[in-house]
Amino acid sequence: MMDFDEVRGLLTPKSTSLDEKLSEFREDRDNWNAKVKKYLTERNEINRQVKELITEVQNQKVIKEVRGTGLLLGLQVKVNQAKFIEKLMKEKLLTIRAAENVVRILPPLNVTKKEIDQAVTIISKVCN
Repeated sequence: MMDFDEVRGLLTPKSTSLDEKLSEFREDRDNWNAKVKKYLTERNEINRQVKELITEVQNQKVIKEVRGTGLLLGLQVKVNQAKFIEKLMKEKLLTIRAAENVVRILPPLNVTKKEIDQAVTIISKVCN
């Protein structure tokens, strides 16, 4: 029969190894969380910029209302929706029909400020 010291002697290396592994997992988790937080902060900044730029577009005579939150936006237009979308497509901006006279704009999550500026420029051009 083993005594307590013998059992502890056998389990101590395993315990130390598990503590090291757990420490590594925590470090990996913390690194991952930091990356996610940085990414979300960048996305929030892009969302803020989109809202700013869309207010410029909203002042166009052709746009009745801007709907949505974040990067999922809908432009309610006062003109023929199909023709408006066709003009946007000719300028290489892909959009889709949503509700009545609403054009949906849904850029990818990795959209850049430069691409947002290009989209706003195209929308303004088509509105004029």
